[in-house]
Parts: sequence; C-alpha cells; structure tokens
Amino acid sequence: MLVFCHIMAGAAIGLLWGRAGAVRPLLSAGMIGAILPDLIDKPIGHLLLGGTLDNGRILSHSLGFFFAVFVIGMLLFRQRHPFLGPVLALGVLSHQLLDAMWRDPAAWFYPLLGPFTSGEYPDYFLHGIIAELSSPAEWLFGVTLLALTLVIYRPRVASLADLRPAAGCLLPCLGTLVGLLGLFTLVAASLGLSNPCTQIVLPGDQFLLGMAAIVESAIILEGVPDNPGPGE
Repeated sequence: MLVFCHIMAGAAIGLLWGRAGAVRPLLSAGMIGAILPDLIDKPIGHLLLGGTLDNGRILSHSLGFFFAVFVIGMLLFRQRHPFLGPVLALGVLSHQLLDAMWRDPAAWFYPLLGPFTSGEYPDYFLHGIIAELSSPAEWLFGVTLLALTLVIYRPRVASLADLRPAAGCLLPCLGTLVGLLGLFTLVAASLGLSNPCTQIVLPGDQFLLGMAAIVESAIILEGVPDNPGPGE
C-alpha cells in the first residue's frame, strides 16, 4: 500500500480510540505508528542495504517490532496517556496487515523462520513517487487527511485557521467518497478486475484496501470527537 493509505488507517484508529480519550495525541500516535515501519525499513533496506538485501519490508514489518512498540509505548506513556502506547502499536499493526505481511512469513515472524528475503527494486524511490502522484486514491486519502488534521489540530496560523470551517464542512463529503472508493474496490476485487483508482492489481490487496476504506469512512462519518486534548 502507498503512504497516505497507511496514514489514513492510523488516523482512523486514533479517531476511534479518541472517543474514549483526548483525540489529538491519539490521532498523532495512530498516524505515526501507521507510517513508522516504512520510515525505518525503506531507508535501511533500499539505501543502506540496497546492494545486498534491497528489501523495504524487514525489521519494522515484523510482529516482533509490533510487540516491542506496544511494550515500550506502554512503559513510556502510561503516566501521560494509557492509550498512547496501544494506539501507536495498532498503527504499526495496521501497516503490516495492509502490506499483507503473511505473504512473507520470514519477515513477519522474523527471526523464527530464517533470514529476510532479498529483492531487486532498481530506482525504488523514484517509482514510489510516481505511484503516489498517479494514484487517484492517494490524492483522496491525502486531501481527507489534510481536512481531518485542520479540524482536529486547529492551527493557529491565520492562513490555515481560515481553512478550518471549510475543512469541517468538506470532511463528511470526503468520508463518503472514501467509503464509495472502498465499495468500488471491493466490487472490482470480487470480479477480478484491476482498479484504475488504486492501481492495485492483486484481488487480495484490493480487498484489503476496500475493507479498510469502508471502515475509515464509517469512523469519519460518525463524527470527530469534541475532546481534542492538549493544545486546545
């Protein structure tokens, strides 16, 4: 999955847990957790180890990393906010699930099943940028995330603060579009068709994205919690 797809899943986790606590730090934790595996593994696997391993799904895409984040998060944040650690870890787990890491058991269960599998991805980051810019679904997820952050974080910069009312009005529409994208993606997956909106070919990956988009849409349409937390 692409970047904004992962961050959107983490944002949905933060919003959901935010109904039981301050939503602002939980939204941040969910989004950070959801992108953390790529922030760690992509530079290591494709840059530092590009000549030998060239695999961007290694240490941080393992279940061991998920459990480590959960335990460390609980120890670090239990006094500040008891939900921060679990939400951060669930963001990591959502990333691994959307990447269908069970297809690479050596990485997901590392080190139990042996070493990581080496790959060959020439110009990986260039191709990644092109994929991001050419995916309509990524643009929708990105705009939705922008509207969501404007509503939740309430920026104090005047030019951004002026956009907040419009973002609040637009967010339900964007949430609906995300749900429709998910429904369309599930239909395409069931028929074995490629989806021009997501540029995903494998039906299994389409199913994962479709289900995630529908759940994210439902959470957004339920409304943004009114307990933003620190910084209000």
